[in-house]
Amino acid sequence: MTHGKSRMDILGADAAKPTLDIEPFSKSERLGRPIAPHLSIYQPQLTWVLSGTFRATSGAIAVGFYAVALSYVFFPVSSAAIAGFVHSLPAAVVFAGKLVLAAPVTFHFFNGIRHLIWDTSSFLSLKGVYNTGYIVLALSAVSALALAMY
Repeated sequence: MTHGKSRMDILGADAAKPTLDIEPFSKSERLGRPIAPHLSIYQPQLTWVLSGTFRATSGAIAVGFYAVALSYVFFPVSSAAIAGFVHSLPAAVVFAGKLVLAAPVTFHFFNGIRHLIWDTSSFLSLKGVYNTGYIVLALSAVSALALAMY
Protein backbone atom coordinates (compact mmCIF):
# COMPACT_ATOMS: atom_id res chain seq x y z
CA MET A 1 0.00 0.00 0.00
CA THR A 2 1.07 3.58 -0.40
CA HIS A 3 2.48 5.60 2.47
CA GLY A 4 1.53 3.17 5.22
CA LYS A 5 -2.22 3.13 4.51
CA SER A 6 -3.97 -0.19 4.57
CA ARG A 7 -6.43 -1.45 2.00
CA MET A 8 -9.23 -0.84 4.51
CA ASP A 9 -8.14 2.80 4.97
CA ILE A 10 -8.18 3.41 1.23
CA LEU A 11 -11.36 1.52 0.23
CA GLY A 12 -13.41 1.91 3.40
CA ALA A 13 -15.29 -0.62 5.51
CA ASP A 14 -16.80 -2.48 2.53
CA ALA A 15 -13.32 -3.61 1.46
CA ALA A 16 -13.05 -5.73 4.59
CA LYS A 17 -16.13 -7.77 3.65
CA PRO A 18 -15.44 -10.97 1.77
CA THR A 19 -17.06 -11.01 -1.66
CA LEU A 20 -19.40 -13.85 -0.75
CA ASP A 21 -20.89 -11.89 2.17
CA ILE A 22 -22.17 -9.13 -0.12
CA GLU A 23 -25.75 -9.64 -1.31
CA PRO A 24 -25.53 -9.02 -5.09
CA PHE A 25 -29.27 -8.53 -5.58
CA SER A 26 -30.03 -6.29 -2.61
CA LYS A 27 -30.02 -3.04 -4.64
CA SER A 28 -32.23 -4.61 -7.33
CA GLU A 29 -34.66 -5.88 -4.69
CA ARG A 30 -34.72 -2.50 -2.97
CA LEU A 31 -35.50 -0.75 -6.27
CA GLY A 32 -38.09 -3.37 -7.27
CA ARG A 33 -36.15 -4.51 -10.32
CA PRO A 34 -36.57 -8.03 -11.71
CA ILE A 35 -33.61 -10.34 -11.25
CA ALA A 36 -33.31 -10.96 -14.99
CA PRO A 37 -35.41 -10.29 -18.08
CA HIS A 38 -38.23 -12.76 -18.25
CA LEU A 39 -39.49 -14.47 -21.38
CA SER A 40 -42.75 -12.57 -21.10
CA ILE A 41 -41.07 -9.33 -22.23
CA TYR A 42 -39.90 -10.83 -25.52
CA GLN A 43 -41.97 -11.48 -28.62
CA PRO A 44 -42.06 -15.24 -29.20
CA GLN A 45 -39.84 -16.28 -32.08
CA LEU A 46 -39.74 -19.64 -33.80
CA THR A 47 -36.06 -20.10 -32.96
CA TRP A 48 -36.36 -19.91 -29.17
CA VAL A 49 -39.75 -21.61 -29.02
CA LEU A 50 -38.38 -24.64 -30.90
CA SER A 51 -35.23 -24.62 -28.78
CA GLY A 52 -37.24 -24.64 -25.56
CA THR A 53 -39.60 -27.28 -26.89
CA PHE A 54 -36.66 -29.45 -27.92
CA ARG A 55 -35.28 -29.29 -24.37
CA ALA A 56 -38.70 -29.96 -22.86
CA THR A 57 -39.26 -32.98 -25.08
CA SER A 58 -35.83 -34.28 -24.06
CA GLY A 59 -36.89 -34.25 -20.43
CA ALA A 60 -40.35 -35.62 -21.13
CA ILE A 61 -39.02 -38.53 -23.17
CA ALA A 62 -36.42 -39.36 -20.52
CA VAL A 63 -38.95 -39.20 -17.68
CA GLY A 64 -41.41 -41.33 -19.67
CA PHE A 65 -38.75 -43.91 -20.48
CA TYR A 66 -37.65 -44.27 -16.87
CA ALA A 67 -41.24 -44.26 -15.60
CA VAL A 68 -42.17 -47.16 -17.88
CA ALA A 69 -38.99 -49.07 -17.04
CA LEU A 70 -39.46 -48.59 -13.29
CA SER A 71 -43.15 -49.47 -13.45
CA TYR A 72 -42.19 -52.98 -14.56
CA VAL A 73 -39.95 -53.24 -11.51
CA PHE A 74 -42.47 -52.03 -8.94
CA PHE A 75 -45.82 -53.16 -10.38
CA PRO A 76 -46.42 -56.83 -11.23
CA VAL A 77 -48.27 -56.20 -14.49
CA SER A 78 -47.46 -57.98 -17.73
CA SER A 79 -47.27 -56.35 -21.13
CA ALA A 80 -50.17 -58.55 -22.28
CA ALA A 81 -52.39 -57.13 -19.51
CA ILE A 82 -51.45 -53.58 -20.50
CA ALA A 83 -52.17 -54.30 -24.18
CA GLY A 84 -55.54 -55.83 -23.25
CA PHE A 85 -56.44 -52.76 -21.22
CA VAL A 86 -55.47 -50.41 -24.05
CA HIS A 87 -57.56 -52.40 -26.55
CA SER A 88 -60.58 -52.17 -24.23
CA LEU A 89 -60.54 -48.35 -24.37
CA PRO A 90 -62.64 -46.38 -26.88
CA ALA A 91 -60.91 -45.69 -30.19
CA ALA A 92 -60.87 -41.92 -29.61
CA VAL A 93 -59.06 -42.35 -26.28
CA VAL A 94 -56.49 -44.69 -27.84
CA PHE A 95 -55.93 -42.24 -30.72
CA ALA A 96 -55.50 -39.30 -28.32
CA GLY A 97 -53.11 -41.29 -26.15
CA LYS A 98 -51.03 -42.36 -29.12
CA LEU A 99 -50.93 -38.78 -30.39
CA VAL A 100 -49.77 -37.48 -26.99
CA LEU A 101 -47.00 -40.08 -26.97
CA ALA A 102 -46.00 -39.66 -30.63
CA ALA A 103 -45.89 -35.86 -30.82
CA PRO A 104 -42.89 -35.21 -28.55
CA VAL A 105 -40.96 -38.17 -29.97
CA THR A 106 -41.44 -37.15 -33.60
CA PHE A 107 -40.68 -33.49 -32.87
CA HIS A 108 -37.55 -34.42 -30.95
CA PHE A 109 -36.46 -36.77 -33.74
CA PHE A 110 -36.86 -34.26 -36.58
CA ASN A 111 -35.51 -31.31 -34.63
CA GLY A 112 -32.52 -33.42 -33.59
CA ILE A 113 -31.79 -34.13 -37.26
CA ARG A 114 -32.10 -30.39 -37.90
CA HIS A 115 -29.51 -29.70 -35.22
CA LEU A 116 -27.17 -32.34 -36.62
CA ILE A 117 -27.40 -30.66 -40.04
CA TRP A 118 -26.57 -27.32 -38.42
CA ASP A 119 -23.58 -28.84 -36.63
CA THR A 120 -22.15 -30.35 -39.81
CA SER A 121 -22.72 -27.46 -42.21
CA SER A 122 -22.22 -23.75 -42.39
CA PHE A 123 -24.66 -22.88 -45.14
CA LEU A 124 -27.70 -21.97 -43.04
CA SER A 125 -28.85 -18.39 -43.15
CA LEU A 126 -31.48 -16.87 -40.89
CA LYS A 127 -34.07 -17.66 -43.57
CA GLY A 128 -32.79 -21.24 -43.68
CA VAL A 129 -33.11 -21.52 -39.90
CA TYR A 130 -36.76 -20.48 -40.07
CA ASN A 131 -37.49 -22.66 -43.12
CA THR A 132 -36.02 -25.74 -41.44
CA GLY A 133 -38.05 -24.90 -38.33
CA TYR A 134 -41.27 -24.89 -40.32
CA ILE A 135 -40.26 -28.12 -42.03
CA VAL A 136 -39.66 -29.73 -38.62
CA LEU A 137 -43.10 -28.63 -37.42
CA ALA A 138 -44.80 -29.99 -40.55
CA LEU A 139 -42.95 -33.31 -40.49
CA SER A 140 -43.61 -33.70 -36.77
CA ALA A 141 -47.33 -33.08 -37.15
CA VAL A 142 -47.76 -35.39 -40.14
CA SER A 143 -45.71 -38.22 -38.65
CA ALA A 144 -47.34 -37.94 -35.20
CA LEU A 145 -50.79 -38.15 -36.81
CA ALA A 146 -49.69 -41.10 -38.95
CA LEU A 147 -48.32 -42.95 -35.92
CA ALA A 148 -51.48 -42.22 -33.93
CA MET A 149 -53.69 -43.58 -36.72
CA TYR A 150 -51.62 -46.75 -37.11
